[in-house]
Amino acid sequence: MSEGTMISVCGLVDEDPNRFHINLQCGEEDDANVAFHFNPRFGKGVIVRNNRVDNHWNKEQREDELEDGFPFEPNCFFNVVFSCENDCYKVAVNGKHLLDFAHRTPCDEVTHLLVAGAIRLLAVRIE
Repeated sequence: MSEGTMISVCGLVDEDPNRFHINLQCGEEDDANVAFHFNPRFGKGVIVRNNRVDNHWNKEQREDELEDGFPFEPNCFFNVVFSCENDCYKVAVNGKHLLDFAHRTPCDEVTHLLVAGAIRLLAVRIE
C-alpha cells in the first residue's frame, strides 16, 4: 500500500450483528502486524480503531457518539473506503467522510486485507 491507494469494501451487514472488522495487515499470518484495525461494534454503536505490533494491541481510539451517528444498520448494504494519505487513513462510509486514523505503522508495510465478522463480503476494489 502506498500514498494515494484507495481500498473499497462493499458488504451486507448480518440481520443480528455484533461486530465486524476490516484489517489492513502487514502479512497474511494470524499474528501479523495490523497497521489499521477498523472495528464497528453494534451494541454500543462505536467504531474502535487500533493497530497491533508484535502481537501487542496499542491504545484504542473510539468515540461513543459519531457526528452523523453510527453508519451501519442490520441487514443493510454498506461501502467503506480507506484512502491512504501521507499522514493518515481517511475513512468514508456510504460516500460520507467518517474519520481519520493517523499512521502508526508505515503504510508501505501493508500487504493484506482481512475482513471478518457479522457481514457478507460482496466486493473489494483497490485503486
